[in-house]
Order: sequence, then C-alpha cells, then structure tokens
Amino acid sequence: MRSKTKRLMVATFCLMALLASVVFAYGTSVAQVPGGTLDPLSIPQFVEPLVIPPVMPAKGVQFDKSIGKFVPYYEIEVVQFNQQVLPQRDINNAQLNPTTVWSYAAVGRPETRNYPAWTIENLKDLPSRVKWVNNLKDASGNYLPHLLPIDQTLHWANPSMDCIDHDHGMMMQQMRNMVMTDCRGQSQEPYRGPVPIVTHVHGAHVQPNSDGYPEAWYLPAANNVGGFATEGTRYDDIFGGSGRGKGFAVFQYPNDQRSTTLWYHDHTLGMTRANVYAGPAGFFMIRDLKDLSLGLPGPAPLPGVDPNGNPLVRKFIREIPIVIQDRSFNADGSLFYPGNRAFFESLNVPGKPEQFPDAGVLDIPFIPDFAQGGGRSDVSPIWNPEFFGNTMVVNGKTWPFLKVEQSRYRLRFLNGSDSRFLILQNDNHLPFWQIGADGGFLPAPVQLDRLLIAPAERADVIVDFSNVPVGTEIVL
Repeated sequence: MRSKTKRLMVATFCLMALLASVVFAYGTSVAQVPGGTLDPLSIPQFVEPLVIPPVMPAKGVQFDKSIGKFVPYYEIEVVQFNQQVLPQRDINNAQLNPTTVWSYAAVGRPETRNYPAWTIENLKDLPSRVKWVNNLKDASGNYLPHLLPIDQTLHWANPSMDCIDHDHGMMMQQMRNMVMTDCRGQSQEPYRGPVPIVTHVHGAHVQPNSDGYPEAWYLPAANNVGGFATEGTRYDDIFGGSGRGKGFAVFQYPNDQRSTTLWYHDHTLGMTRANVYAGPAGFFMIRDLKDLSLGLPGPAPLPGVDPNGNPLVRKFIREIPIVIQDRSFNADGSLFYPGNRAFFESLNVPGKPEQFPDAGVLDIPFIPDFAQGGGRSDVSPIWNPEFFGNTMVVNGKTWPFLKVEQSRYRLRFLNGSDSRFLILQNDNHLPFWQIGADGGFLPAPVQLDRLLIAPAERADVIVDFSNVPVGTEIVL
C-alpha cells in the first residue's frame, strides 16, 4: 500500500519506485491551511503522472552583428488557457474542473501551451534572443483582466495612472496633467484593467536592456486599452530601436555564465506575486558541452520531442526539471488567492460572508483613508504580506507520481512558491546528492538526507534508484 504522510503545516513530497521503475510522486497532507472553497483533502494524491516539461521550440535564428554569429531566436507569448491541474475526479468520484491559468508558449504554437512553461535550452557563450509578447487578450482582441485580485494601493505598475503621494497624504498636483505610472494608487477596489507583463530570467547574467526591470512592463496590444498607460516608466529608457513595440519587447541573453538552472517569470512592479501565481514561469537552462565528460544522468528532454506523449521517450529520460508550488483552489477549479487583508489576519470582512467561521472582523481604515489620530492609514486593503497554499502542485499537476527505472536520475528542483520554504526528505532514508545550486555546480557533491529550498531557489540533485527493489514506493 502507498505510505501515508502525516498531517503537517508544511508540505512534504514523495518519491516512489514501481515495477521495473521508480515512481517519483509529490504528496502532502495539510493541517487545514485556509484557502479556497475546494477542500484539499478531497483531492486524490498520486493518481496523475508527473508532466515532464518539453523543450521550447525556437522560431529560427537571427544574425548578431556584435558577435558575428547566428543566435537562436524565440517568439514567446503570455497567454490564457484552461488546464487540468487537478485530477479528473475527487475522492468521491465527483468531477473536478480544469483551471484557468496563464503561461508562456511559442507564438502560433498552441500545442506548446502548458503551465509551467516549456524549458528554454541554451549553450554556454551562445547568446539567445527572445521576443516576449504580452498576449493576454480574448478572441476579439480585447484585453483579459487579471485572474486574481490586484491591490492598487501598493507601489505597483498602475496602468490606470491613479497615483497618490502616500507619503504626503495628498494627490500630487503635478500629476494631474501628465502620464504617471509605477506609483501607489488610491483605489481600494481590485484592478480590472489590462495586465502588464515584463519577463525576467532569474539568475541570468544580462545587460540592463534585457533584465526585465519591474518598471519596464507593457500592456497587450489590445483593442480597448485606451485610457491606460501602455508602458512602464523604464520601458523607453531601456529598450530602443527594433527591440520594442506595442505589446512586446526583445531581450538578448549572453549565456556567458557557468552551466546552471535558471528560470524565467513575470517581474512586473507590485504584481510579480500574483502574475507568477497565475502560471507564467518556466526553466531556462544553460549547458556547457564540457559537462558531457562528467557522466551525469541523462538525457534531458530533447527539442522536438514531447516526452509526455511518447512512452518510449519518457522511459529513457534521466534528467527532469521539477517546479514545486503551493496553490489553493475553489470548487469550480479556479485558482484561489486572497482578496482582502483580513485573510492574512485570519479574520472576516465586515458585511461579507465569513471566511473564518466564529472569528472576528478586521474593521480598520485602509489606504488612502485617514486613521485614528489624523494620519493616513498605511495598511493596504487587499495585499497579504505572505500567502501559503493548501495544495501542492508539481509541474502543473496536484500531487503527481513519476515512474522511474532502477537507475540514477538528475532532478533539477525549483521552489516556485509565493512564501513557502520546502523541506524534501524521503521516508526510507534513500540518500541523494546535491551537485548544484543557483549559481551552477557545487565544488563537490554533497550527500544529504533532507533538502531545504527557499522560494525561487534551485537545487540540482542526483537520486540513485539502482538498488531499490522493484515495486518499492518511496515517499519524500
């Protein structure tokens, strides 16, 4: 029988071995962490296979005059779509709906739409060029609003140009007749306008014009963006010439650092937490051909081949990127994210249905209202300082499993959670070795029996299942 995990406040994850193969599953039980209307205990665990992210296809090559070489060229868009993140059925055999998410995909290639995004593969010292397109539009070409509640009183992108000088407690008079963004807003209502996006490769050596500055965001080239600022304050400063246009920006990555595990994600000012929670993130690998002599487990997924649709290819994969995220869901399958500050305080909102039965209410003034004593409140009405989901999602599936062979595997972990630190530890004391971290390979492998990973941190790990008996199930 499958081992059961204890009910803990933090998530645990699972490794398992099956039939001439080992199963890598990710499971956790949770002491009822508050969340959406879908009870996490109703979600069956280890019934869905782990999705192995395929390789993002390049559009072609472009000649780079500065280095005299052709470089890989990608056109990648942020889009909205539905994905079956939850299993098809709950523990009572009731249907579970798909979840509306965002992610990155190759422009014009809907088959590449997946949360998390497909992996961008790079060779050391060979630059890659990406046209990042904000395509958060519907079929009619109108903008799509955010999936989650966005607090406008933070220092954020603010395409509405609804700025307030919070420090002085008054509207800045000089802003009335000029476009002003990237500031604190004054509306207590959730933002429902077009979504700003700017992409950042986390950990990359890169020039400022391709870093994805939070203030360099841009809106989709939608029909109905009139009345909104379409670009952030740093967009014009950073991107020049053909590198920018309506709804896109072209970045170049020199890939001149050590081979390592990086990841790409949205980086918009005051919205990164919510934008990434909605889905757009993926691995960005830098490889050095010299590493082939190290004898590391492989192969990784190869360009042009989807390992999820080909059992023979999947059987021989030995290097797997794995992003672990905590999420919460509503009964209709949608993502849950707190829509009020009271949630963080485990309290209720006055005049609204209880989110914490028998708890009190948070009845205080919020920005930009005046607090007792005459000063302005400094508490935002929607933003939560941190958030912990009650359901673990691994490579876009809740609590999946992975059949693996009696062999060594290279697992490239990323903690993609909002606030949650992860402790990975298996229940049968199977050792594993960490060979790399955020900056590349460690000086020497380190044998571990547990692994701590902070949000946004990466860990390059080898697990050896060679001596694990066939049929064994391992819970990490």
